[in-house]
Amino acid sequence: MPPSSIRVTINGREVLVPRARFGVFLELEQTLTDMRDGVRAKDSGKVVGCIIEYIDISINEEYLIDGRPWIEVLSLFTEVRALNALFSDIPLLRSGSHKKKDPVSWDYPDRAIVVWTHLIALHYGWSLSEIRSLWPEEAAAFVQEILTEEQLSKEWEHSLSPVAHPRDKKGKDLYQSLPRPVWMTRIPRKQKMLRAGMPKGTIIDLSGVTVDDLDD
Repeated sequence: MPPSSIRVTINGREVLVPRARFGVFLELEQTLTDMRDGVRAKDSGKVVGCIIEYIDISINEEYLIDGRPWIEVLSLFTEVRALNALFSDIPLLRSGSHKKKDPVSWDYPDRAIVVWTHLIALHYGWSLSEIRSLWPEEAAAFVQEILTEEQLSKEWEHSLSPVAHPRDKKGKDLYQSLPRPVWMTRIPRKQKMLRAGMPKGTIIDLSGVTVDDLDD
């Protein structure tokens, strides 16, 4: 786990920056999403605005970085971003299942923030303040357990449905399981390369070769 806070110096003033709890973390993640949208759209103004917003939310004090050199602002953003990075081996976070998808018709701004909070509140009955005060890694673990329970329940219901048991011409049951999300699938084992499949011949070390050397 990263430290619970860091101290940074802004315009000669030392400021304590706490690591974001779940509620603030979701706001920061939404800001990063908006920043990536700005990068894709080549909208430098939006990117800069998101970087400043990220810092303001983290420090919880607006206008503190106004007029500061841009290199100082970027350095501060890097420090604060590292402080709030997720440190977890939870499959839900490692699977890439969080990649951006096409919006649904009932989507609205900041819906991702509400969805995660809603899942935890619905399942455990906790208040909004209790949920927002969780560490992000704790909240992610709870959400994964909720989604796992829902998936296994769907699989059980699916196994009892005739849809899951098509039959071939001989009447043999061709059971079709319900697909699982990426984060629930087993990670494929690395395949060892057989000696026969390895390249043969003299190995040339190019570690010290530069681009200029290749032009000769």
